[in-house]
Amino acid sequence: MFIQDVNRFRNLLKGVKTIDIVSFGSVISPEYLIQLINFTAWNGRYAEKYGFIGASLPGAGWQGGLNTLLQGNNVDWVIGGYFGATRQINCSLALERGEVHNLPQGVLAKLMSEPNRQYSTNIGMGTFIDPSVKGSCISPGAPFNFMPVVNTGNFLTYTLPESDLVIMRGAGFTQSGDIVLETQPIDLDLESVIRCALSNQTKIAIQVPDRIVNDPEKVCSRDLFDEVFIAPDAFHKVSYLPGRYHLNDENLYRHCLDSASISRQLAQRITAHERLIIGIGLPVPAVNQVHQYTDCQFDALIESGVAGGVLYDGDGFGMSRGGKKRYTQNEIFQKIWDGEIDHAVLGLGEVDRFGRVNIAKLGETFFGVGGFIDISQSIQKITFCYRNKFETDRLERVCFTPRQHQDICYIRSDV
Repeated sequence: MFIQDVNRFRNLLKGVKTIDIVSFGSVISPEYLIQLINFTAWNGRYAEKYGFIGASLPGAGWQGGLNTLLQGNNVDWVIGGYFGATRQINCSLALERGEVHNLPQGVLAKLMSEPNRQYSTNIGMGTFIDPSVKGSCISPGAPFNFMPVVNTGNFLTYTLPESDLVIMRGAGFTQSGDIVLETQPIDLDLESVIRCALSNQTKIAIQVPDRIVNDPEKVCSRDLFDEVFIAPDAFHKVSYLPGRYHLNDENLYRHCLDSASISRQLAQRITAHERLIIGIGLPVPAVNQVHQYTDCQFDALIESGVAGGVLYDGDGFGMSRGGKKRYTQNEIFQKIWDGEIDHAVLGLGEVDRFGRVNIAKLGETFFGVGGFIDISQSIQKITFCYRNKFETDRLERVCFTPRQHQDICYIRSDV
């Protein structure tokens, strides 16, 4: 079966130069299709290279997802929002292999589901992504293709190159053989992505497990896809996470003096019935423990659109045990942009004496901005959480600058 799939995928890749990957970090990855790219792109002499686009690029630290393609030398260029699950990108940057662009994750997710693949917004203005500052290209010596441009109306216009192939995951089949779209635990707006691809005559490949889904939420005809691949269980997990996550709720997040200290202070910032958006890093364990220090009832959301429950820390960010998918990824970012979220609790990598923040690159490791810029530029009340550290004299990449109308608090661990 695998050899047959390789041959089918080889035919699918004819004429393909640019590939959209619909994924969410280490949680949701079209892993089987990525493995097929890796196998079919080798022609006996060298590896074929492609451009890859993904709002939250898939991986599991050093293995899997985009890491597989980077190790196989299949990557010509990348446009991504979050790179934290694909640490191999740092090797490529160090070796100056290919061109890498970083865009806000929410903006990029919207672009991938827009037929004209263009969007104008103030998100990113004044940050390093703004071409008048540094621009989205993070590769030394790269030619700076795909940069956003500044409009006369003080907006950035983001434009994605047209894709030749979209790869995604489904949840299974209906009794009649139609495709059940994946909406749990995260809804990545597959319907919108499919409509966009069809309007642009872009090929679509989907991997699905060999199972029948009863009472599916979203279904589409099998005929909409150029190829449907039955994914082995090993390559169609809900998430690629360390084993510790599967033991009990106590293993879903770190327990440390820093997070406890931050949690106690955060309890004083939260008011009753607030809608919170929680960022990756120390905010996760702090929020998971905050009910020990306050009786306030609040609604905790993450940028995957999942609400409530015990949030997964680290590689599992985007999931919640006991939580529920409330919004699609595009819907949650639209609510963020529209100011419908009351309070953002975010991590802080580096801060200078002006309160400006960098979370994109820490030391020699590039993580990307993820949804940080979308969130921090849109929400009025922000609490930054960080370990005891000194202010830096110089930020290489400014991701946030405080504005007068915002209620900003920097919570530092007192340990």
